[in-house]
Amino acid sequence: MNKIWRVNSPRQGVSAFLLYWAILSLAPFFLGLSLAASSYFFSMPFIKGYHAPSFLLSWIPFLLSFMGFTFLYVVVPNCHVKLRHGLYGALIATILFESAKQAFVYYLSQYNTYQLLYGAFATIPLFFLWIYWVWLITLVGAEITYALAVHYQRRQGMALDGFSQALLWMHCLWLAQQEGKSVPLERLINASNQPFAIEIGDMLAVLSSRQLIQTTADDHYVLSRDLTHLTLYEFLYLLPYRISDAEKLTTTDSPIAKRWHAQILASDKQLQQNLDISLDELFRND
Repeated sequence: MNKIWRVNSPRQGVSAFLLYWAILSLAPFFLGLSLAASSYFFSMPFIKGYHAPSFLLSWIPFLLSFMGFTFLYVVVPNCHVKLRHGLYGALIATILFESAKQAFVYYLSQYNTYQLLYGAFATIPLFFLWIYWVWLITLVGAEITYALAVHYQRRQGMALDGFSQALLWMHCLWLAQQEGKSVPLERLINASNQPFAIEIGDMLAVLSSRQLIQTTADDHYVLSRDLTHLTLYEFLYLLPYRISDAEKLTTTDSPIAKRWHAQILASDKQLQQNLDISLDELFRND
């Protein structure tokens, strides 16, 4: 789960123990409690008189699966996951899960060739097949939940190159720092009206690994370095991205970004002048 959410630091110690204890211990308890409550509810005379149990009972497995997937997607990742994103992902996973159950039951009831092949051991390959299918459904729901968190509308125009994207995010974090605030992921995603050339999670991983940003307790982002001691030159060589040439440098409507690009282009021209020497001439001078 943490890999899907691009989380590099899984839960450790007491936090990890409590989480796994809750999953392994509390989930079966609440499942049994729900089944007991539903059995008591359906045994009531006025419910039986209206022939409601068959209709309501069919929804109980769906609701239990839905609650289980929601808990899995919201609680297990070692980062903040919005409840509404977890609900959407859990809904898709539950629909797929219940559909898979119906398909699996239909196959077992209609086709019994597996019993002829495996005999008494027929349940073993079917069990592993079912576990594999359920895990795929779980991962699909997790990917949908993560995609909802980092989703931004498809934007028109040339993609913002990696260096410009990093510089734009650093500026966004710097503005928030001046106000003593942190920055949520959604604000970074919407920092530009252009598409990004670098995937959101990859950019966050790069900036974090260079100790330029860090995550707060509420899963917002703040600067982790004093930018008064970080030059543009140092920032450039901290990143795996390089400045685009003059023809490919992304254009933008932002006055601030235009000033950055003007500074970058000026330094690029100066660099071209300083390196305007053929390799043959360079080697002959030795």
